[in-house]
Amino acid sequence: MKIYYIPEININNLDIDIDSLNIYKKNIQKIIITPYGRIKVGKNEKKEKLIVKDSYQINNFLQKYTLLVNDINWSKTPNGNITNENYYLEKTVYDIKISENSNTIMVIEYIDKKIHDIFFKSKNDPETIFFKNDISSFIKMLI
Repeated sequence: MKIYYIPEININNLDIDIDSLNIYKKNIQKIIITPYGRIKVGKNEKKEKLIVKDSYQINNFLQKYTLLVNDINWSKTPNGNITNENYYLEKTVYDIKISENSNTIMVIEYIDKKIHDIFFKSKNDPETIFFKNDISSFIKMLI
């Protein structure tokens, strides 16, 4: 899966009214962070390790904005014992779409009612006009 970041978006300076956005999906993720990966807590508890396949940037993607591209995979690993070296994390994750038929999603993650992360996911290639238009619309929502 590819996820995309715009480094010029400073999450510390954003004041987003999340309820005014077109929320496609909302969920609460309960996660235990360990030195060996993360464990998603829930009905189907699973241990995962992050694997970064590729990472690159596209300069001047949209005017003055840079696009960071991360091709990642969360690999499932056997559940083992949870060591004392861990941190429990609960985050609220919102998937935002421009329209119902859009293939691009803006993901906003909150921890303790503060924005922790904003990134984008898409089935479209970053060079397509559809992807660029969606990202441009998302940037206008944020800035």
